[in-house]
Amino acid sequence: MLIRSFILIAFVSSLNLRKELGSLYLTEGEEYELPLSDYFSGDNLSFSIADINMTNNSARIENQCDFHHLSTTPYEKQEKSWPSWDAQPIVMWQDKKVQAIVGFNQNYLAIYKFSVLTEETKLIWSTTLSTEHKNSQIQAIAQLRASHGDYCLAVLIKQQESNGLWRNDIYMIKMQDNNIFHDPEKLNLNEITYASKIVMGNGSSYKYFPIYCEFHKNSSIPNVLYIYGISNFQEPILVQAISNYEKIASMSSPLSIRSILKAAQHMHILDSNYGVISFYKTWPLEIFEEELNINLSYFGELYSMEFTDFGKMIVKASSGIILIERAGGTLGLRRFWKNPEKDIWIQGYELQNYYFLQSTSGILSIFSISKENQVEVTYKINLKSLDNHGDRNIPHILCDREKNSYYFQRFEEEGLKAYRINLKEWKLRIVGDLFYVKVTAKDYDSQEISDILNVISIPKNSDKIFALEEGRLKVPEPIDLWISEKNSMISFSPSTYFSGPNLTYEFIFPLSEKFKYEISNLTRLELEENITSPDGLRNFLVSESIFYYFYDNKIDLEGINYFRITLNITNPIKMLENGGYYAVYSSPSENIFLISTLLPDTRTMKLLEEMESEIDCMLFYFYNNWLLCGNSETINIYNWSGFWKKVFSLTEIMDQINFKLEIVDAFLNKDNGFIDILDRNFGVFAINMSEKQISIKFALKTKGIFKILILEERKMGFIYKDKFEIYNYLFQLEKTIFFKAVGPLTNAFVHRSIIFIQIGAIFYVYNPSLLSHDALVYSFEIQDPGIISCGWYRWNELLITNYNPDAKLIEIYKSSFPSKKVFPPVYEINIIADDIDSLQSSWYQENFSVIAYNAHDKMEANFSLLLHVDGNFPWIENDKLVIHENLPYNNRFEVDLGDSFHGQYLNMSLNINGININDQTSEILPAFIPKRVEVVGEHQAKNNWMKDQIIIPRTEIALIVSENGFLFVNSTGFNDEKKLLNISEHTNLKKLTCSLVESFPHTITNLSLIVTSCTYRASSDHLFVETVKEFALENALILWEIDFIGLKITNYSLFSIAAGPWCLKIAPLTELDFELMVAMGDNVISDYNDVLRFRGKWIENLISIQLLETINFLSLDVPSFSPVSLDYKVKNSQTSYWYLADKKYGIRVLETSNNQKSHLVGELPYLHHHNYFISFGICGNILYVSSSLSAIVSYKIKDYIYFEKDSDYNVLKGSEGIYIGAHSPIICSMDNRYFAVHTFNSKSLFLTIFDTKSQSNSNLYPNFYLSLPNFAPAVLKTRFITENEISAIFYSSFTYKRLKVNQNSLIFPSMYKMEYNEMISKWGTENFSITISAENMNNAVNSSIIYFTREIDSGTLAQSNLLDFTYWLIKFLILIAILAVFAASVNFAKRIGSKHKIVQAYFDEKALKA
Repeated sequence: MLIRSFILIAFVSSLNLRKELGSLYLTEGEEYELPLSDYFSGDNLSFSIADINMTNNSARIENQCDFHHLSTTPYEKQEKSWPSWDAQPIVMWQDKKVQAIVGFNQNYLAIYKFSVLTEETKLIWSTTLSTEHKNSQIQAIAQLRASHGDYCLAVLIKQQESNGLWRNDIYMIKMQDNNIFHDPEKLNLNEITYASKIVMGNGSSYKYFPIYCEFHKNSSIPNVLYIYGISNFQEPILVQAISNYEKIASMSSPLSIRSILKAAQHMHILDSNYGVISFYKTWPLEIFEEELNINLSYFGELYSMEFTDFGKMIVKASSGIILIERAGGTLGLRRFWKNPEKDIWIQGYELQNYYFLQSTSGILSIFSISKENQVEVTYKINLKSLDNHGDRNIPHILCDREKNSYYFQRFEEEGLKAYRINLKEWKLRIVGDLFYVKVTAKDYDSQEISDILNVISIPKNSDKIFALEEGRLKVPEPIDLWISEKNSMISFSPSTYFSGPNLTYEFIFPLSEKFKYEISNLTRLELEENITSPDGLRNFLVSESIFYYFYDNKIDLEGINYFRITLNITNPIKMLENGGYYAVYSSPSENIFLISTLLPDTRTMKLLEEMESEIDCMLFYFYNNWLLCGNSETINIYNWSGFWKKVFSLTEIMDQINFKLEIVDAFLNKDNGFIDILDRNFGVFAINMSEKQISIKFALKTKGIFKILILEERKMGFIYKDKFEIYNYLFQLEKTIFFKAVGPLTNAFVHRSIIFIQIGAIFYVYNPSLLSHDALVYSFEIQDPGIISCGWYRWNELLITNYNPDAKLIEIYKSSFPSKKVFPPVYEINIIADDIDSLQSSWYQENFSVIAYNAHDKMEANFSLLLHVDGNFPWIENDKLVIHENLPYNNRFEVDLGDSFHGQYLNMSLNINGININDQTSEILPAFIPKRVEVVGEHQAKNNWMKDQIIIPRTEIALIVSENGFLFVNSTGFNDEKKLLNISEHTNLKKLTCSLVESFPHTITNLSLIVTSCTYRASSDHLFVETVKEFALENALILWEIDFIGLKITNYSLFSIAAGPWCLKIAPLTELDFELMVAMGDNVISDYNDVLRFRGKWIENLISIQLLETINFLSLDVPSFSPVSLDYKVKNSQTSYWYLADKKYGIRVLETSNNQKSHLVGELPYLHHHNYFISFGICGNILYVSSSLSAIVSYKIKDYIYFEKDSDYNVLKGSEGIYIGAHSPIICSMDNRYFAVHTFNSKSLFLTIFDTKSQSNSNLYPNFYLSLPNFAPAVLKTRFITENEISAIFYSSFTYKRLKVNQNSLIFPSMYKMEYNEMISKWGTENFSITISAENMNNAVNSSIIYFTREIDSGTLAQSNLLDFTYWLIKFLILIAILAVFAASVNFAKRIGSKHKIVQAYFDEKALKA
């Protein structure tokens, strides 16, 4: 019976045309499928076509779904019949091809088995549970699984005692794979006996069994989750009782568990008051402890939770469907689909992208997810149309991936019924012809949208060349290439622009003064070498990096690593390899040998067994321990299980076939237990390995087949004299490709999915994945062809061998490929930067042309090549390097080298009077170039892992958040005294550790306010049977009031949060008020995350903070929301603007005002989804955005919400490309001159610093970088703290550093008379010549020689003498100050102890500076 009671269902998307159908070029008679979902989007679409000038059968719409009733299995006894049945479906066996359906009626229970292979349902076991009281009823069933593969059913039964009370009992029924069921055993669980509601854990192991209980309102027992140890059914042990969640302080309501899922060492529960909470089993205590949670309360009421086929959790809520994934140590919300209909059950198959949903109204909805993450191609089956109780019983869906079919069973009035649903995408199937067809899409509201497809026919075997890709007109687009070194390579495939058979290409490059071009064909098949065949060689083959030499009495294997193994076998004919085993057939002795390879290093093999084949093996097939030997009369089937065993023979069955077979090959349909036999005359028949039967699957409709080939992905190629047809494993015709044979076919063979057709000495290479007009990718000729074989050698070399026995010669032809999947010709273009000294622009445009031709046609196309240089080759403008000849020694002069030297990552050096200067900071140099980055403060903290750091406002004190507390250091000192503050002692919070830190920029007298994200051990109210010392970690935000003089905590305020944040930002609104944003969740795996928005006020000794809102995709009304970076701008004391980089969209701008809800006011979406934003930073009114292509774009911010593009920056460096670290914020100096971003390559981590004053052709280069001794970007925390200073921590070395960024300048220092005399004494002259060099890994440039004199200016001689007197006076005063400070510090230390040495060092330094 064919049932068509399904209708389409509405979810969220709107009717839209994604892209025009346009024109499609097809070969005459070629069939082509057009997925309509690529062109139309909308709710529950149906499609129709209208003829314009279409010929018969030129186009048709393929239906999406058919729904079949397969079978009805009557009930065992009439008294056990409908309507008092309920069901619990369970997939019991690991192969997922068989499932058990457990049905129950009062205290009667029956188990049915359904097989996908046979599509049959059988009753395999039933029982009636004997209970103490007559009034009893089974309530629910849970499945438990043992480690050794056995299963167990936990049956919850409720029965009424004589006193009127209802009690609960649980029975265990063990079952094994061979359908052996044990008698039910009752568990003695006193705690659950009188619970009013029970939820049992599914998927649990025998060892642990969670049961959730709710009790009557007047009971004193709280809602509790019991976890029992049930290794011994007779003596269950209560291991743990959980009555509240330790890590969710914000949840004050009692437990309300709807679902419990158990997987390995984890337990996941759905609590309707909160969301999903995950537990893990600790060791060695073996109790379950809270690990992760995710708040789903804002999705409305939470109904149920199930696992998908990929182990993700799918939750049904009143507002829609939520997909949860556990990955990377977090629970992430992966998807959400709105659906207002109330549903009771859901099941998901992510691999096929289908989800099944049953509502309380008896509607089974089937939906899939579009590329835009919207619910689209969806079905609805009205289960009430099948019987009158469609709203009651839950079906179970079982997926057969091979056929894209789904099965489900339901208890109905007549019995247990099984159904099959075949799901297909809406497709337009067309046949190559000349016509127009109008396609109309209609949604559930009868809204329509139409478009016209123009099909243009290409004659069969046409040699005409078109500008097409996949049948669509293609216009060449500019090709971008970053020239990071002198030689740069780019791969280019002309087949993406030209369409035609057997094409050859010619490249024409321009005559350029700056660049030269070299071209090579990576895929050209060329003769690699000739080998004289050894004496007695009968055959020679190559396959998967091994050469095979067949002799009369042996086989030699020569491998890629130059090993050679000899097999002593008489008259070998055929050999097959599978999983390290070789099956060899020899004739005429008709013996079969099984040989095993030993360890590769031993380079030996072992003969396992030899047996007689009984017949001549015209068919010889070996796979997964199965071996077939067959001829036209019979097929013998063997199995290897330590020895060969003949399983069965098909002699009698073959006699039933009236004509002789000409078997050519076979392959195993491993997922459905059939071996398919391919016969040249008959077609395909299949052997059912379990039933030992043969079935006809496919019969050839036409005669004249030349050969049958087996392709990859279990497809077959049927070769005819003028075409070949490609069939899938279901023997459905997928494609027909025509070819023009210039003579009789000599041979046809296949390697992977590439088909080789031989006609005489010419070999034609076809790629059947392409359209028919493009399928012939090239041809080659082999003189005197003999035995031909082909295989991949190493990884990307295709070898074709020709063994000519008469000439005693083996020819090996080789073709290199970028990858095994690329078969059309691929060329490699080498661009050589010829005149690197002249590359002074940011980019250059070069044009070249490609001519495609074959024997009958020719076409030329022009291409634009954009070569991005971006300062990778340094250059100099000497005319801008101006230095005065006479420079008085008592004056300081500075020359900005950024005006004359240009390029990325420049290392500057100086040569004075022919001497290279290494120490460029010496006071006796006439001139020097300061280091771009110098260390001005450093501290080591061994065995104290540093996590984050700030400089306390108005001080030079660095507060470092470490695993042991707060570490205070003098940021400008070197290994000075440090103070470690144990924050746990100040808060009485156990094991308190913090990670992120931010500071409020204002201070109150000697007080500062900072905010940290922290974890601590919470006290537990769990009822444990055993004493447990360790409890779960609690997450919190803690605001600290710090006395930066006494270096102590004066006050703190704690706010509990659900999980640890990855980012904090605090925006000052006034000197007392602030706004705090806290980014939560995992922005790597999840597309839906929260940002918590707080408002706070700080008055001395009083900190108040209030959570105003949780910002997420629901509050913003956007499809998804997962910020990867955030920053802010404050407008006034009431209003601020927050900028968030949403990883799936771009920049979103939120306006916040007072206590009102934030709202979206601006955006900067991605231009291209393949170049998405990964981080950003705001410097004044400039927004710097880093992208996945390692580029930075700057935008001017106007009126807070508008963006105007300013400049592009490239951070690539040489052949070792530098990439921007994901989610690493861009930091800015206080005056916005410098900005920096974390970058890395395969060897190291960098801090790439941009100097916005160094400008060339409107493009800024990162003209220097700081190399850091770490790799992972996540282990580095850096901040600009002044106009040119950075504070940084290095996790791996437990090191803090304060770094100074110097301007790229040539400095002529001011000197005192004494210093000047020392300089003259050293150099012997006051006249100097200098040369400045700038170098990176590609090139070095030198300035012209510059002459200057450091002389005494007579006009300033008196001033010089005064300066000398001042010089000595200052030294004397400094000495006096040091003595005074020393005396004061001793007195101070006596009064307050040695704890405050770092503060004293701070004031000492201030005194010195004064």
